[in-house]
Amino acid sequence: MNISGVLVTASPGRSVHLQQRLETLTGVEVHAQTPAGQLVVTLEAETDEQTQEALGSLERLEHVQCAALVYHYRDPVEEA
Repeated sequence: MNISGVLVTASPGRSVHLQQRLETLTGVEVHAQTPAGQLVVTLEAETDEQTQEALGSLERLEHVQCAALVYHYRDPVEEA
């Protein structure tokens, strides 16, 4: 399991719309929003590759100016 903290910056005046869109995505949770249009988001994914794909998807969403990875945790893989 990978858990990432992402700071998403919305286009001016579009943060509420963007928050609503983000909340529909699997593995994405919005925790806070600033008056300046920045959203504090966590992203959960099973693999590093899925994490990279999800972050790329966030960056390509309409009204996203920037999606910056600020924290990443990878749960250690248990040996069989």
